[in-house]
Amino acid sequence: PGTCNNKSATNLIGTSCLTNDKCYSQMCISNGINKVCSDINAPKIAQDSISTKINSALKEFQQIFAKINISQFWTFSTDTQKYIPLQGVNTNVVFTDITDKATAPPAIHPVGPCDTSKDFSGSGAVNCQEIAEDNFTVNDKYNGNVYITSMPHAATIKFYMNADKNQMPIKKVMINWNDGKPAKKYGDGIDSSLSNQRGSVIANQCLAGTCAYVPPANSTMETIPSTITCANDLGCKNQTIDICHAQDSTSNFGNLLKTTCENNYFTAFNTYDCKDSTSEGWDPSCGGDIKMQKSYPGGCCVFKPFVQVEDNWGWCNGTCGGTTTASGVGCYNGDTKSKEDFCLTKFNSTANTPFKYKILVAPSK
Repeated sequence: PGTCNNKSATNLIGTSCLTNDKCYSQMCISNGINKVCSDINAPKIAQDSISTKINSALKEFQQIFAKINISQFWTFSTDTQKYIPLQGVNTNVVFTDITDKATAPPAIHPVGPCDTSKDFSGSGAVNCQEIAEDNFTVNDKYNGNVYITSMPHAATIKFYMNADKNQMPIKKVMINWNDGKPAKKYGDGIDSSLSNQRGSVIANQCLAGTCAYVPPANSTMETIPSTITCANDLGCKNQTIDICHAQDSTSNFGNLLKTTCENNYFTAFNTYDCKDSTSEGWDPSCGGDIKMQKSYPGGCCVFKPFVQVEDNWGWCNGTCGGTTTASGVGCYNGDTKSKEDFCLTKFNSTANTPFKYKILVAPSK
């Protein structure tokens, strides 16, 4: 409620104020020297002030929403006692076609060597390297075929995952174990909110006086800075950088420790069935693997699982061609041209990251 006094609403314009409550139907706005009651549509300085604040707010909205459709702002005028259009607001800044703007779909990376002596906050998650390639780890291996020769035929998938800082959080993870069974879903895609899960990297360059990790060209991993000082690249040798950082040591919103980022990897488990030629994945040549051919000349089961991660904007990892980004990398769940959910319809083909190698399972005796 306002404050009763002997002045009319019109006469309040120009009087000193601290809050809007003192101004009846006007607003308390700075005139550059102090704050006075002002008609929100006159003088021009008042309207310009509001427009500037709204324009600033709209730019902030772009960091949260993929697309906002605002045609006009209306404000109440004490002169006309009616709502009139507010001038000077650039509504065009929020019209964003995300199929053109989103160029960073979610990425998944393998879990590399781990330092078992370092435990993050008693969580059981040790400090492991995040490998800068599109792949994941199966039974602690990411750089070659995986052999499962004893019962049970257990397999463990591990990977780091992250969504672009403007497209967080991660909404859904899908894993197809390639065993003929339905894919397993983690998160419902609507109400779920999964943090980025990151590891550590080994610094390889001295940039502007601090050590950093610069990934190979065309990698889906970003440059990882640190606060470790250096004079040259040699000073960064063997320096480990945790990708998740405290807020005061990173400018990347997606890497805020215990807020948007966890020092941990995603884990999933499965048990494969392999008995004979009637089993899913049976291959009499064992996928061409010489080692398995010698041990199991009659054949074995071969599996090649794949993983999909979907972000808050509806983008997922994979390659769906020029209908998405200019580079063709990434897939979208509501393409503006075809109206097709590529993350769903192409999940079993190209809207995923496959294991680069093979899982070879020996037949049970």
